[in-house]
Amino acid sequence: MGFSHLLSSRASLANFRATYNVPEDVNIAYCHEGDIDIQRRQGENTVFFPLMAILEGGVRFPVDPFILGTFRFYGLCPDQLPPNFYRVVSYVSRLNRLFGLQLNSHDINFMYSLCGNLKSGYYLKTRDMRVRLISCLPDSNRNSAGEFVRVSGNWFAEELPCAFSPRDVGRYMHFVGQLLRFNLTVRLLTGLDVFFFAETKRFKPNLRVVNIRDLNFVLRSEIFVHWDGQLRASHLILGVEPVYSTWQTFSQALLVDSPLLSYIDVRHSNFLPSSLTVGEARELGPRYTCSDELPPLRDDSAEQTGLQVASSSRAAPAWCPSFILNGKPLPSTTSVRVWDKGEGGRVAQSLARDLLLPEDVHVFYDGTDKSLARRLQWHTIAAAQMTYILNGWLKELAEDAGREKALKDVAETTAKEKAKAAATAEKKAVVSEKARAAAERRSSELEAKLGDAELKLGEAESLNAAQTEELANLRAALEASESKWYNKGFADAENSVEPVIQEVRRLAFEEAWFAALKAAGVPEDSPLRDSSQIPFPEPSSSA
Repeated sequence: MGFSHLLSSRASLANFRATYNVPEDVNIAYCHEGDIDIQRRQGENTVFFPLMAILEGGVRFPVDPFILGTFRFYGLCPDQLPPNFYRVVSYVSRLNRLFGLQLNSHDINFMYSLCGNLKSGYYLKTRDMRVRLISCLPDSNRNSAGEFVRVSGNWFAEELPCAFSPRDVGRYMHFVGQLLRFNLTVRLLTGLDVFFFAETKRFKPNLRVVNIRDLNFVLRSEIFVHWDGQLRASHLILGVEPVYSTWQTFSQALLVDSPLLSYIDVRHSNFLPSSLTVGEARELGPRYTCSDELPPLRDDSAEQTGLQVASSSRAAPAWCPSFILNGKPLPSTTSVRVWDKGEGGRVAQSLARDLLLPEDVHVFYDGTDKSLARRLQWHTIAAAQMTYILNGWLKELAEDAGREKALKDVAETTAKEKAKAAATAEKKAVVSEKARAAAERRSSELEAKLGDAELKLGEAESLNAAQTEELANLRAALEASESKWYNKGFADAENSVEPVIQEVRRLAFEEAWFAALKAAGVPEDSPLRDSSQIPFPEPSSSA
């Protein structure tokens, strides 16, 4: 069940913009994880946020400067982080605005460790399973895995937002390495640390840069309580309806009405005094709040949830089994393997007795019950109960291993898809190059043929024009000659009419003969140009 349909059409995109207050100068579009590298090259200032980070992670546009500051703190880009990262950071930013606190990235780093690597991605892991900054984080994002939103335009309000891509992250880490070398040089020369030296160690918790007062206030307060008693539920403070209903395991976390809450202090190694138990804290009562501390809050959600938990647990006291051998608690340094000589049966009996429910303990020692099948059933139940307890301890390790495996599988799948896409693109590029070369050769051939045709056409037009002009000149010369000799004949008609007429005809025929030879292109050395060879017409008798 993906969420790509929220941005699949123009109408759904407009509804998405209205629902999540996306400004008009911020461009958004759906993008699958496998297409990020291709779409990243389409424009400047383009980043990719997980779709679930917008739906439930509190991301809005322009992006909260606190989120951008956290990106810069860890030196990461938006598409390298899962939705739970955005839930944690947006939650802290919301707390700052609600209660006027000064929590920052150092406080987040104090409560969570950054895990992962550049290839598989990063995620935040709580440092302590009992004291948590935020709860009700989904244990999986399988339904929205690989779904991102491409964002460009005025999506950030600061001049220096964050790294836009993993490549920019690599440049950032190179820049940090240069700062480290520069800082070492300064220390050797002056003995002083420059201001950014602490930043290069930011991934390790440092109590000196933590806002102790504000962080203690949040951890001690019973606010935004989920119905199951979890404190500081992410979806309650962010005001969203969660899609997922399975949370990260919270079997060891402090819940509402825990007497240990008021004793939390980030200055302790494990946030609590090492020797303080739940019973002792209940007997001592709530810790006194000093004048330099903020008094913890308890909102209506804590009151309602606390009453429900109290009413459901008032029927019977809590069952807290303790493993006893020879009247003493089992030490944590012992192992079953060292008890295989003489004490194996007693140890198994002790474990089975304490894993049975209190109502079943007296039956365990009842010698009158001779039903072996029933006794075996009891032992089976005890083993099942122990398995359930051990499963709670191993579940977190299994979740971490599963998360690492899922990240590795995603990275391998992405790498295969990228390699396949690169091979396909390379084949298309080769085919396109061949087609382009063939088209260029064909174009060159056609251009050459066109040039030859144009040259021949020009020569023909030139020759035609010359012949037309020459023919016109011949006609003009013939008319002039006829007019000349015609006039001469009339002038000499009085002296000798017939000889003159014959001579005129002879001259006119000779003139026309040479003009015709010239028009016909007869060579100059042709016998036809010899005057003695001209075939003059015989004079008629009538003439």
